[in-house]
Amino acid sequence: MTDLARRTPRATTASRFAQDLRAALPDHADRVLSDPVWPALTTTLARAETAGHNPRRLLSEVGARRELDSA
Repeated sequence: MTDLARRTPRATTASRFAQDLRAALPDHADRVLSDPVWPALTTTLARAETAGHNPRRLLSEVGARRELDSA
């Protein structure tokens, strides 16, 4: 996690991912955005996007696969 957090994308990209998160998982967005591992998640989303994936769709799929209250 620490390595991922050190490689965070630009602020504009992280902001876009925050918007994607709010759209995909509105009930959990505030908690995720305030979590100390949010920068690591932005790095992972940036890598996924570079590989051709849609970050908003990925976030939606994760939310549909498992409940996030205990994640």
